[in-house]
Amino acid sequence: MVWDIPKTQIGFWINSRYSGKGYMTEAVEGLTNYGLEELGFQRIEILCDSKNTKSRQVPERLGYELEGILKNEDRSPDGTELRDTCVYAKCAESSE
Repeated sequence: MVWDIPKTQIGFWINSRYSGKGYMTEAVEGLTNYGLEELGFQRIEILCDSKNTKSRQVPERLGYELEGILKNEDRSPDGTELRDTCVYAKCAESSE
């Protein structure tokens, strides 16, 4: 968390036997709402591997915006190749 700039980042992982049941989307939605409404964050980010379609679907379902893709930003889980990272963000409603 960065308190000088009211923003944070959500990271997640789920055991594959529980994936596809909506648990992660529900959890991230709760964290997003709590962060924006109760804690006063103005920005929440989610970063994920561009090839991880299930992880990418979570922020997309919740209205996060894909702001960019960082090329060759990380390594694959087995360390054999460079991978791209998607940057998703959701910002608080502006009164301007």
